[in-house]
Amino acid sequence: MSEHKKTITAISWCPDNLDLFASASADNLLIVWNVAEKKAVARLDNTKGIPVSVSWCWNSTDGVAFVSQRGPLYVWAYRDPDPGVTVHKEAHSFLSDICLFRWHPTKKGKLVFGHTDGSLSVFQPGSKSQKHVLRPESLEGTDEEDPVSALEWDLLSSDYLLVTDHLIFFYQTGSLNTLCTYTFTLPFSQADISSLLKKTLVL
Repeated sequence: MSEHKKTITAISWCPDNLDLFASASADNLLIVWNVAEKKAVARLDNTKGIPVSVSWCWNSTDGVAFVSQRGPLYVWAYRDPDPGVTVHKEAHSFLSDICLFRWHPTKKGKLVFGHTDGSLSVFQPGSKSQKHVLRPESLEGTDEEDPVSALEWDLLSSDYLLVTDHLIFFYQTGSLNTLCTYTFTLPFSQADISSLLKKTLVL
């Protein structure tokens, strides 16, 4: 990965082809790599900002999506005969920096963003977008930040969402309009959560 001259800021494996992954760096560079062939297969030299999160689109043939701190969300159709970058129609003009985002694994076009102020933004085709919702109650009315540190859709549900900030673990069920949230607080104040492990249990 020596083509990146500055810090690598994000990486994402292709869900449909395990030989492919995308990486982004602080030099405004996004590259798609082929591990089997040991080479870069596509390169975007100007990402119009430093990407903080990268993810393959719901259908990986659509390309790779990436976002900088306040957006917008860009989609790079690197496989097209005339590769280009398009802007998501709604995912822009955020009020808080983005930490990461995730496409829904089964609902095409649905995605969620986690922000540095602890809030979430959810977009779904055909539904009204919801920006900066579910900020931790302890932070309401303050300027304090508690960044979303991990974010994953539940693989067995269309609406369940796993969210963590540094000290709290949320398990959200249902849509954001009929919200039921389970909150788990870590037993030690010195500990924090930095990632989530997805596992599917079949009984």
